[in-house]
Amino acid sequence: MISKNNETNDGQNEIERFSFLVFFKKYSMMIFILIIFYTVSITLWLTLDNIFYLINFMIIGTSIALGLGL
Repeated sequence: MISKNNETNDGQNEIERFSFLVFFKKYSMMIFILIIFYTVSITLWLTLDNIFYLINFMIIGTSIALGLGL
């Protein structure tokens, strides 16, 4: 009885790992673009003290990432 439940849990864990890998492979470029644009926007905002860079680069990065991801 214990081994059957253990086998079921192992199968479930393997399915969850596989679905995570599929998700990561599908959306990795989108996440990468978001990280780059958000990093640039926060860096420019903090160094130049202008909120325009924060808003502008976040909007552009989100638009490009959604275009690539969808």
